[in-house]
Amino acid sequence: MHRKFLVALTLFLVISLVVPASQAQEVSFEVSGNKATLRTEKVVTFTIKLYNLNTTRLVFSTDVKNVPEGWKVDVSPMMGFVDPYTNGTIKVKIEVPEYLPKGEANITVIIKYIFYGQEKFYEHREYFNILVIRPYKILGIFDNPLPPPYNNEYTTFLLTVLCWVGIGFFVIYVVGPIVLLLTKKTKTQVDDILYNILKTPIIVYLVVYGVVSSAMILPLPTVWIEYIYLVFKIFTIILFTYVAYRIFKDLLIYYGKKYAQKTKTNVDDVLIPIVEKIGDIVIIAAGAIGILSIFGIDVAYFIAGMGVLGIVLGLAAQDTLGNLFAGIFLLADNAFLVGDYIMLAGDNTVYQVVKVGARSTKLYNLFEHTLEIVPNRYLADSRIINMVRPDMKYKISIDVGVSYGSDVKKVMDILYEVAMEHPNVLKEEPHEPVVRFVNFGESSLDFKLIVWVDNMMNQWKVGSELRQRILERFREEGIEIPFPQMDVHIKEMVDREEN
Repeated sequence: MHRKFLVALTLFLVISLVVPASQAQEVSFEVSGNKATLRTEKVVTFTIKLYNLNTTRLVFSTDVKNVPEGWKVDVSPMMGFVDPYTNGTIKVKIEVPEYLPKGEANITVIIKYIFYGQEKFYEHREYFNILVIRPYKILGIFDNPLPPPYNNEYTTFLLTVLCWVGIGFFVIYVVGPIVLLLTKKTKTQVDDILYNILKTPIIVYLVVYGVVSSAMILPLPTVWIEYIYLVFKIFTIILFTYVAYRIFKDLLIYYGKKYAQKTKTNVDDVLIPIVEKIGDIVIIAAGAIGILSIFGIDVAYFIAGMGVLGIVLGLAAQDTLGNLFAGIFLLADNAFLVGDYIMLAGDNTVYQVVKVGARSTKLYNLFEHTLEIVPNRYLADSRIINMVRPDMKYKISIDVGVSYGSDVKKVMDILYEVAMEHPNVLKEEPHEPVVRFVNFGESSLDFKLIVWVDNMMNQWKVGSELRQRILERFREEGIEIPFPQMDVHIKEMVDREEN
């Protein structure tokens, strides 16, 4: 019984080993080649043919192993099928890094397949050896002219660096003056500004690029080369961010401010500083996102987080945003300009507008010599009296009372003459001084002198001088200016008693 069990077990093991092997023999593989040496090329392609010798359809999938950092391997198709007694083709495209001067890789392509109606998967592996040997050429173009043994990679590196330095000097001292000469012939300053912005960054980029590309000639470890190119990418993003920042500030904002000075509205005077600050943030953020993407950080989550943060900040800064839009609406309505004199409803103080900012407006108090900072929302909700609109002329009135015994016509003539004598009083129609007899007061005859002052800033001086001169003329002419008084009459009543 024990012997029969051993015989059965042996037959089972033989069958389990032989049958899969016989089924695997039903697929044949043919490879165009397994080795390649790349000197100037960057890409090599291999072909794998699958011959299905089975009576059922074959289904396969592919996978790649042992791919060095920076190399690219494209297997096409990744999945497919082969009908009975036909063949299929798999192409393996291997691309080496451009900066790689030397290198070697053994890349493995794994083909897994199965036949319809079966449950067992089979696996086939192909190994491809790639050897990279870059020739030592100056600028990647010219052969090293030095005799052996000096025509090695080190002298080629030095000669390439010197060539790039020469290219930089050529750009500075030959191309630069020609471009500058051409820009001077144009009427606009845009090309001059662009030239001044781009001149130094272009030269710096050429020199750095030359040094980095020349370093690839040296027999450096692949890890070092990768770090060099990583630093170069970061440098490139920083340089382009700097150029974008300069163009934004020195060109767009510069011309925006010049245009704002020519316009009558102050809306652009407020909007341009806001756009300037937002632009600074956007440009710097774009550069930071570019650097993060180099390190493989998914910036989509970062941008989404910034959006959520923007909503939170917007809710938290409702008052600030309200003041911002209120300031824009004030300027859009042209309620006042910087330098205008205004009064607020319910406030007899005269203010001069000093600056309209994004959040508040600065007002100079003429009476108290103080600077008041008022939120834009408060101004937008207030009734504003602009004292210089439609012009700087200002009308004032002076109330005068004389005694009841005075000559009315003489009083009116004196008031008119005093007004006409003052140099700051307008004398032509429709601004000629006006005198009115307005009322019979309790103690006086009331008159009103109405004059137009040439400048609203002279209103207080003119009013004071006119009152002083009126008092002098009244005293000269013997006209009395009464003051409130009350006469009290006491009547004595004597009761006589009859005796």
